[in-house]
Amino acid sequence: MVNRVQFLSALILLTACSADGAAPPEGEDTQAPVVQVSLAPDAGDGLLRLEIHWDDGANPLSDPTIRIVGSRGTLGSAATTGDVAGLWRVLRRDASNVLIGETGGALLPAGTNELEVTVTDQAGNTGTAKLRVELPRVQWHTRYALGGEGGLANVVACDDEPLVYIPGFRRMIIIDPNVGYLRSLLNPYLSETSSAICARDEPAIYLASGVQRFDRDIIRFGTVSPFQATRGAYSIAQGVDPIEELYLGYSDSRIVVADRMSGRPLRTIQLTNSHPEALVAAILVLKNTRIVAGLHPGGLRVLDRGGTELRTRDGTVRDLRLDRTGTRVFAALDADGVAEIDPQTLATLQSVHLPGGAKAINLRSDQKLALITAADANAEANYLFDLDRWEIIGALPRSSTGPRIDSGGAWEYNGRRLFIAYSTPEGAFIDVYLDRS
Repeated sequence: MVNRVQFLSALILLTACSADGAAPPEGEDTQAPVVQVSLAPDAGDGLLRLEIHWDDGANPLSDPTIRIVGSRGTLGSAATTGDVAGLWRVLRRDASNVLIGETGGALLPAGTNELEVTVTDQAGNTGTAKLRVELPRVQWHTRYALGGEGGLANVVACDDEPLVYIPGFRRMIIIDPNVGYLRSLLNPYLSETSSAICARDEPAIYLASGVQRFDRDIIRFGTVSPFQATRGAYSIAQGVDPIEELYLGYSDSRIVVADRMSGRPLRTIQLTNSHPEALVAAILVLKNTRIVAGLHPGGLRVLDRGGTELRTRDGTVRDLRLDRTGTRVFAALDADGVAEIDPQTLATLQSVHLPGGAKAINLRSDQKLALITAADANAEANYLFDLDRWEIIGALPRSSTGPRIDSGGAWEYNGRRLFIAYSTPEGAFIDVYLDRS
């Protein structure tokens, strides 16, 4: 499962000269360090590890300066085109060697990378070594075993912090990917269907279960709505604008519009449907005051803000996503796969078929890639999908054998670690992959 890093070639280049080309004064140190760089065995986490060795002859180096520059820069929250030595983690160091490893916030991109490693002594003499490495598009990184009863809902990553939130059965899981920090907060009102959204204008997450607010700045749940009419919701509307009202989807083709602050129900929208027990699986609030609802089964609906149905389309919808511009709508369709839908007419603009259909779709922060969660519990993989080229570009092999229930996933904001939540008979888990694409 772990993708092994392979290097194609290594070239050692040594340089030494005085500043003006003249003969140096007697006794002055002009010897350049002899530098060697090689790949160290990986630790099973997909991160590159470099072993750097230097030799300055009879002059032992005292705290040399080390620089590492990649020909294509790095990706992630600490992306740079310059020196990455200060962004990577020193794993071991002594008088003539250092073992240094990539970090999730500064990943080398997929494909061929030329690395230039320089070691400079205190006299200013520099030795250089070069190494070429070939890296895959996606790699297994780590797993969090969460245990406990019940499943997980989905993965929520807000666009202003690195923390990742996973609501589930009676708990909220919080992960800080930079330090591996994991915290679980108990909440008896949460379930494995607790759909959640990040507010755009405040440090809060709103959850469908009982209409709850989670304050991210103080890591604490707010007051649960006292209104019984808002309990039992499955989905909560997504949008790109600040939240004015909460739209909650239920399992009887019903949408309840609730007050954002109190959770008080304001009005009910009953969708026309030949399946009276159909689930309102996803809701979008568009910038042009339209609402798009996806039903399972029952298809798609376009409504105005008052609840009047303007367009309908048959089918079975598992999930809906809206891009940052608020104009592109993507649908996970139970039988067909993934489609881009015109939010005005509900016509299919483009689609791709997946065996067994798609259960969920989540977008990377740059809006270039999507994670497609397979609907089939026995499917072999989930998929990375290029939204511009409109094609599958990679598969994420599942790390567990046998049936499992995938809940979806998300990328950390402005980063390249991808978190996928799922449940098995042995418990709940989060798989983390490195995305170098």
